[in-house]
Amino acid sequence: MRNKLLAFVGVAAALTLRRDSIFSASHTTAANKNKMSSITVEYALNMNSKEDEEMISKLLDSMEGVEEHTEDWKKQLVLVKASLTSVQVAEALEQTGKQVRIRGLGNQDKANLGAAVCILQTKETKGVVRFIQLSEERVLVEATVHGLSEGKHGLHIYKTGNISNNGELLSAHYNPKEYNHGHPEDKECHAGDLGNLEAGKDGKANYRVESSHFSVPEIIGRSIGVTEAADDLGKEDNEGSRTSGNSGRILVCGVIARSAGLFQNPKKICLCSGATIWEEDKVG
Repeated sequence: MRNKLLAFVGVAAALTLRRDSIFSASHTTAANKNKMSSITVEYALNMNSKEDEEMISKLLDSMEGVEEHTEDWKKQLVLVKASLTSVQVAEALEQTGKQVRIRGLGNQDKANLGAAVCILQTKETKGVVRFIQLSEERVLVEATVHGLSEGKHGLHIYKTGNISNNGELLSAHYNPKEYNHGHPEDKECHAGDLGNLEAGKDGKANYRVESSHFSVPEIIGRSIGVTEAADDLGKEDNEGSRTSGNSGRILVCGVIARSAGLFQNPKKICLCSGATIWEEDKVG
């Protein structure tokens, strides 16, 4: 059976199912112990048989943090509701040896309220940060970053999107209310304050945080950066703490762009390159 799983082949099909019909036959796993809000992520996965579908279902059943999931091998579709980051789930699916694409994210219980993404990449460090509008008042931020030194690193949204010279011109955090620097759970802080992500010995960090200080539409075109040092969250009595959390220079940054919500990305072939979704990352 394991060998069969490692033999997936196929091409993505149009994703046209409505969310209510898809989750009517979903699988529910053990209760999630993480208090962070769960989101639903839509993946394209090149399954080619009912047996493949059942194997993916068993894999997701075994993952702590996965609450619900549904698979449709004919539509090359996997939907997962989880408190894990979208990349954590994608990496688990990739362990089957097959290609996975994240097609859309959202709050499955509500209409698509907005989503955004930022790609982070330098020679040493790379990652992705995603934003999902959970409600009119709250945004979920999830980040996966590779190539960091072990320990904590600040994560901030900046006022502008000028990332020239790896963010050397990004001086001010996004702070429309002109508060002092702080923690995203503080009543008053910079809107762009997102706390610290923490990398392990392997240099990888997975991080999730919720904020009520900004909405997805207002950060489109701005930038986000990961800093070399930990953010002191504005707890020290000095100017550096009040402005930047003494978190040091930017290691990697990128511009925030709109991204697809659930069932908003039916693309199978790139019109500019003619590549399928499985080939697209190889072009250029």
